[in-house]
Order: sequence, then structure tokens, then C-alpha cells
Amino acid sequence: EAWGDVLARTAGRVGPDATGRAAAECRCRALLATGAGAECVALLEPLLGIPTSSDRPTDPPADPEMADARRSDWSPAPDLAVHVIQTWRDGGRSREAATLARRAALLYPDDPDLFYLELVTRSMVEDEESVLSELARRVPATGPAAARMRVSLAYRYLQRGEPTRALAALGEAPPPEAGVEAGRWLETRGMAFANVGDLRGVEQTYATWRNL
Repeated sequence: EAWGDVLARTAGRVGPDATGRAAAECRCRALLATGAGAECVALLEPLLGIPTSSDRPTDPPADPEMADARRSDWSPAPDLAVHVIQTWRDGGRSREAATLARRAALLYPDDPDLFYLELVTRSMVEDEESVLSELARRVPATGPAAARMRVSLAYRYLQRGEPTRALAALGEAPPPEAGVEAGRWLETRGMAFANVGDLRGVEQTYATWRNL
């Protein structure tokens, strides 16, 4: 946590190659730790190469050294990607945020936080039904992340007033090897049964939860 040293050692080392991106991630973490979140976003933006809504298709990058970034599919590590996405969303840049959310989630397919953020961010600017269908196909078959991703889809359907589809998104049982996330899965299933008025389903679900 010697953030001053981190900033000193990464000064002038940020760039679009692998080493420069690693330096950018390191520097951004130091900036976030010292309360300079906006500087972190400004540092990463040129490396991401995502055109802003004000860019014209023929606009060259402001920095010629960043020319290759326009064709990049790179994303920083999940925690940094989440920070950029949320910052852009808060600033009204929903389309750019959605582009990065999709890119980051594809690069880190086992990260449930990115999965959720992609779902809610892309749904702001795209057809939500298509987004839900696409993300449902990308849920892994096993593990805690699979359980959390199913829960994210189910919550979205509950928000839409579609508890039957929420139950379908959850499935009949938690994913194998769900671990502690099985509890969250069962809680959500109980809520979905309650929303369809299935008292027996609620009772059976909570009985299973108590026996975990």
C-alpha cells in the first residue's frame, strides 16, 4: 500500500501494449486508493478505445500512440472495469458503459459482478429481451458463479413482474458445486414462488434452505 511509490514507478509507463496496460492497471489502483477515481478513468479511457457519443467515425485518436486502441478488445481487470462502467453510467454515458460491460464480461466470463453489470447496463440501451436471452446462454454449468448469474437473471424477471420466467431462469436445482451461493439461489426461488402464489413451493424451498 505504498501508493506514492506505485504512482512514481508507473509515471510515464502507461501505453497500449501489454506492459503499458499493466502499468495502467497498477497506477489506477493507486489512484483509487488515494481518492483520485476520476484520474483512474481518464487514464484508462484512451486504452479502451471506445468512441464517445460525441466522436465522429473519422475522428482520429487524440494521441497517435493510442491508434491501435481503437481496434482493441482489451478491458482492465474486473474491479477496474466495474469502476469505469459505473462512472460512465453515472455520467450519462450509458452506451459507452454498455460496450465496456459486454467486452469485460466476455473477457472475464466467470465474474458474476460483471455479468450483473452487463445485464443492467446493456438493458438500458438495447432490447432487454435479447440481452436476457444472450446472457442466459453464457451462464456456466457449475460453480458459485453459475448460481449468482442465475439469480441475477431471475431478479431481473421478478423486477419485470414475470415470476414464472424467474423460476425458469433459476432451474429446478442449484448448479452443481454452488457452494455457499446455493443459499442465495434458494432464497430467490422462494421469492419467485411467493410471487406466483405457490405456498407449497415456498415451504418446500425454505425447508431445503434450512437443511443446507
